[in-house]
Amino acid sequence: MKIPYTTKLGLVFTLILSILGGCASVPQRVFKAPAPAVTRASKALFEDAFEAQEKGKYRKAISLWKQFLNAEPDSVQGHNNLGMVFYAEDRLSESINELETAWKLAPKNDIVLRNLSRSLQFQVALLKENREYERAIRHLQRLQEISKPEDFQKVQFMVEELEDRIYEQVQNANTVEKYRWYLKQYPTGINAEKARKKLAVLQDRQSSLIQSFEDREQVDNSGVLESIPEEDSFDSVDISEEDVSASQPVIAEEPVMEEPPATPEADRTSIEESPVMEEEAVGEVKQGTMPEPVAQVPAEVEPEKGQQAPDEEPSELTEIEPAPIKEPEARAPKKYQVVITLDNPDSSLRVRAEPNTKSPVLTGLKHGQMRSYVEENKGWFKIEYAPGKSGWVSKKFSRKLEPGTKKTEPQAQGFPAIRLAAAGS
Repeated sequence: MKIPYTTKLGLVFTLILSILGGCASVPQRVFKAPAPAVTRASKALFEDAFEAQEKGKYRKAISLWKQFLNAEPDSVQGHNNLGMVFYAEDRLSESINELETAWKLAPKNDIVLRNLSRSLQFQVALLKENREYERAIRHLQRLQEISKPEDFQKVQFMVEELEDRIYEQVQNANTVEKYRWYLKQYPTGINAEKARKKLAVLQDRQSSLIQSFEDREQVDNSGVLESIPEEDSFDSVDISEEDVSASQPVIAEEPVMEEPPATPEADRTSIEESPVMEEEAVGEVKQGTMPEPVAQVPAEVEPEKGQQAPDEEPSELTEIEPAPIKEPEARAPKKYQVVITLDNPDSSLRVRAEPNTKSPVLTGLKHGQMRSYVEENKGWFKIEYAPGKSGWVSKKFSRKLEPGTKKTEPQAQGFPAIRLAAAGS
């Protein structure tokens, strides 16, 4: 059976695409040949080292690459290939050193740049697992320097996450020295503001303790408390030693009569002028009978001149008109909301003053928190993080909700892969 020509052509075209796709999916990591300017002996040594590396004989390859670099110290290809042998052996510090040397010789080489970024990320992951957050931050800062501008924010977010973990360690220690050290290493950000407040509280507490210690009674060198003389002290007098004259008569003390308090003249006058109330005659009441109650009628008070008589108070039957019922105000239209979506629930997303990563940090929001939407600008949402206060958050770690959407727990979004300065990473 003959296969049609069009079918053959389609199969060949599919095979070519699969081959090209497979080649594009695996970026080149090593150099297969040295620079043309090397000597024949160095070229032969390069080929032997490359062959040992491809066969997985890493110890032999390391020895051969070092011999080659002794002869050709400025070879970008040699330093890169040796760095990748160290990478395969999990000797990341040595791998980074060799790749940094290759990067200095060729800072725009895609292969070198891609390998250096990969080694730095692997080292950061190991340091983070071992809780060596300070070293991890230094490697991330180096990764920022060689990454593309659009990847700067992703790496910065990883740096801030590690700073949060370092601050947690400082909080657990809760000492003046630890807070001072943190402010020296990381003087800006939300955690720095918290550290300054904590440091002020601890310093005030220390100063009060020192002051209370100084206010105690002084102790001399022997450890005995110094006696403090009492004020207004008098020498004791021995009466037996004094010569008292017998001829001096003893005068008995006369009791002092207390005079009654003087009555003010105004009160005395009012008492003298007040008329004497005559006793009212009380009729006799027979036993077994109750006296008739006498109704007391209050005297009518006549208004003074120039004043009107007060209005009569309403009786109990006076009807009081109920207050009018206010109609409920129309509800304000619902607004858009922005919900924070982070990979790590314990971390926080920075709210910045302007829509860029270099602007000051205003506050932080946890995963799942919602704030009112104001506007948006390219890759940023402007939100109202507090009454009357607004800032910007990244769209990559937040999501805009339509009005009327019920509040549900947002799904965490993982960090997208960091795009390196070289193509194909």
